[in-house]
Amino acid sequence: LRHILYFFALFWRALRSDLIFALDYTSVGLPAAVVSLLLRRPLVIRMEGDFLWESFVQRTRKDITLSQFYRIPQLLTRKERLVRKISVWVMHRASRLVFSSEWRRKMICDAYRIPAESSTILRNVFPPPTINNIENSRTILWAGRMIYLKNLYHLISVFAEVNDGSWELHLVGDGPERKRLEEFIKKENIRGVRLLSPMSKENILKKMRESAFFVLPSLSDVGPDVIADAVATRLPFIMTKESGSVEYLKDIGFFINPLDEEELKERMMRLMNEDERRKAKERMEHV
Repeated sequence: LRHILYFFALFWRALRSDLIFALDYTSVGLPAAVVSLLLRRPLVIRMEGDFLWESFVQRTRKDITLSQFYRIPQLLTRKERLVRKISVWVMHRASRLVFSSEWRRKMICDAYRIPAESSTILRNVFPPPTINNIENSRTILWAGRMIYLKNLYHLISVFAEVNDGSWELHLVGDGPERKRLEEFIKKENIRGVRLLSPMSKENILKKMRESAFFVLPSLSDVGPDVIADAVATRLPFIMTKESGSVEYLKDIGFFINPLDEEELKERMMRLMNEDERRKAKERMEHV
């Protein structure tokens, strides 16, 4: 019903428009592609999120990265196969697909046989620098949607290993995994982990300025805005190397294999060192 209502709302507005710009290729992509076909309006689609992979990981709870999902055939449900077919049709209907990195473009174009000339790379915007974070903080920060692919169980487990009792891990956000995470923390008797409610952008930036470093160990994250905010606040960060952000930030950030807990452990221990954090901040001055 939502899609039908959206289709009609979009149709009437597209009558007075020269171009249709869709921010994903599933939820709004299908009605946008149909309207584009009926009215012969060019369609441009931003290709950041990946609904099919996200829903597959949430359903199966498998530790599978976005690259692996496209490289290794997966057993999909009937609904997921339908979503894939619709996605292929929508992408091929588009006049142009917009990606934020070559990593993401190659992945999609290879998987769905999209001609390279039908795509464009537009790098994500990095906000201007703000006030640096405070010194001697003992808070490690994560923020986002609490879903399985964010790899939070591994993050919490590694934190429990490296924490000497003086550090806190703050997880800001909400989502379907929040209750399970609370149960996991209680069951494992892990101390120092705080689950905080979602915050406004302004309060997230304030929280970043009060933290020692940021960790984003997701199984994959195409072009996370939260890392751009970390860069803006000059907050050292650790993040998954399964991301297009590597192309822009490889010289200033700490990138990890999201499936390797030892690697995450080593990087967290490094940034718990004040000298390492200072060096990381210095590298961020060149972004």
